[in-house]
Amino acid sequence: MHLSRYQIIDLTGSSRPPNQSRSIALGMFDGVHLGHQALLRANRQQARAKNLLAVATTFREAPFRQLFPDRKIELITSLDERLELFRDLGLDQVLVWDFAQIRSLSAQEYLELLAGELKVKALICSSNHTFGLSGHGDTGLIAAQAEALGFDFQVQDLVTLEGQRVSSSAVREAIKACDLERVAGLLGRLYTHTGPVQTGAGRGRTIGFPTINQAFPHDKARLPLGVYRTTAQIGGQSYPSVTNFGFAPTFGEKSEVVMETHLLGVKIEVLPENTQVCLQFHNFLRPERKFASVQALTEQIEEDCRVSLGLHIQA
Repeated sequence: MHLSRYQIIDLTGSSRPPNQSRSIALGMFDGVHLGHQALLRANRQQARAKNLLAVATTFREAPFRQLFPDRKIELITSLDERLELFRDLGLDQVLVWDFAQIRSLSAQEYLELLAGELKVKALICSSNHTFGLSGHGDTGLIAAQAEALGFDFQVQDLVTLEGQRVSSSAVREAIKACDLERVAGLLGRLYTHTGPVQTGAGRGRTIGFPTINQAFPHDKARLPLGVYRTTAQIGGQSYPSVTNFGFAPTFGEKSEVVMETHLLGVKIEVLPENTQVCLQFHNFLRPERKFASVQALTEQIEEDCRVSLGLHIQA
């Protein structure tokens, strides 16, 4: 038994029989977009009908990082964000593959691992899913092997939106273009980022605009630098906010992109470092720029807050 190949994460918090069989949805599910959601809901429905655990696969590190190391392909969601989205969709478990440990498996060996060690009794994937060494496995192979390996097999049709196939690539393109409406359409929800609070320099507080500071992962798909109308979710509460996403050039350019979020119309105590904050991005307000003075910056922040609050009220 090769435990290093994968980790099984329980999403329900309940005690499950260790030998309960699984209905599994195959994929990476980066972004958990509308197409993914249709597949995952179909898997959950199938699992409930057959008294199986509803399970999704994903990867600790995206396979394309190892397969195409020279290409810059960014993630839409971190693993932690994917796990939360899977939980919201009612899944029981997530099977997190270590791609380095399974990339040499043939397609047949991969299917045998699912059917044997992982007790898969039902399997679902998209019509364009491939797997196994060099991607030689496809839906045709699964269909041919399903009966012999003892599981039911279902293919989920691809989902389209306004004539375009919903895909992780399409989401990344919309993020890069700052088309937040398109991003929300493809995801079925607002573009979000969840991450821990970091201690900042405290300059915002000295000019009357205290901020929540968060780093932004270098490997995540990035919106254009600028100021955004956002909603900050902290400890189950939602607060209208405005977020500067960039290098804070007025105070001397930072070496890494940061998010500095000011809550509108509410004062909260300084959040402990590593507190998880989820930012929902609604509107792009303006590009980031360097101001000639702190006073000029302060006046612009006041305007940003006024515009953002107005949009929150209208929404």
